[in-house]
Amino acid sequence: MSNRNWHIRAINADEAWKIMMDPETGEIDYKDVRIAHIDTGYTEHPVFGPWNGEPNSLITDQWTNFVETDERSPKDPLDYSGFPGHGTRIGSVMYGNLPGEMRGVAPDCPVVPYRATNSVILSRLVNRHVRAIGKAIRHAVDATDCSVVSMSLGTPTFPVKNLGRAVDYAYENGVITVAASGNNVSDHVTYPGKYYRSICAGGIGPDRKIWREHAENYRPHIDIFAPADDIYRANAKLEYGRVVSTYRDGGDGTSYATACTAAAAALWLAHRSEEIEEKYDQPWMTIEAFRALLKSTATPLAETRPGVDTGILNIAGLLSAELPEPESLQCEDRLAARQRH
Repeated sequence: MSNRNWHIRAINADEAWKIMMDPETGEIDYKDVRIAHIDTGYTEHPVFGPWNGEPNSLITDQWTNFVETDERSPKDPLDYSGFPGHGTRIGSVMYGNLPGEMRGVAPDCPVVPYRATNSVILSRLVNRHVRAIGKAIRHAVDATDCSVVSMSLGTPTFPVKNLGRAVDYAYENGVITVAASGNNVSDHVTYPGKYYRSICAGGIGPDRKIWREHAENYRPHIDIFAPADDIYRANAKLEYGRVVSTYRDGGDGTSYATACTAAAAALWLAHRSEEIEEKYDQPWMTIEAFRALLKSTATPLAETRPGVDTGILNIAGLLSAELPEPESLQCEDRLAARQRH
């Protein structure tokens, strides 16, 4: 088993914190940046606390439950078959912060949690959840003013028009959508990560080699690789009707790579927000600048692979790199709503 903080060091998150943290308070000023975390919802885990009435970084008072449509709260009930507690596990790696126990990649970043699904492996059998995810993306853009949308979920076999339209809507409004490449289907990258207008996160293990290799013809869809194996994370489960909060080693999946990449987007946006606003006059340029810098600052993989034009997420390098000139950026004109391959 690797060191519980290997993923933090692998992506130079600890060095990025030195760039961004106030030396006196130890806090990061995220300015107006918010992450929309579209998943199974949140739990009142200590890693997101405190829950004693004091402020914390989770913004839970929005109407952000698209599963139980009569329920306002996006709290994860943990009482269903599928992936209960997934939002807690992924969120802890993305933005959690409990001194002495664990720190997420973007600790204490303001986050709007969305409960949009019970299963993060999407299929036609749960098409209502796919529709809910599309609604959640639009809500994140229009109602909660999020700058980043994180989706540690996917479907390997079919694009969905309304989900594609929602990704297009985010792109056209300058909101970065980050999604997983998938775990278990070797010849497919999963939607919505496969949409050209998304940022797609593939996985590496502690050996810094590609985790669960994708077929060569699908590698170009992956924009960046990030930790996806043997991840230390928080967890929540029901025991005899009571929510039990724990921590566990051994988490795996490109869900975690997505969390790392979305957190990197939030840190980058907060660090360079004024420059981004001054430099780019089209919303889509923010996404394409981020994509370009992810690749140009990436740390090389421990092994080379044909068709791979990127490497391992390097957040310190990302924060330090000069922004690309507007004329070097190209709008992604392949609409997600029309994508078929």
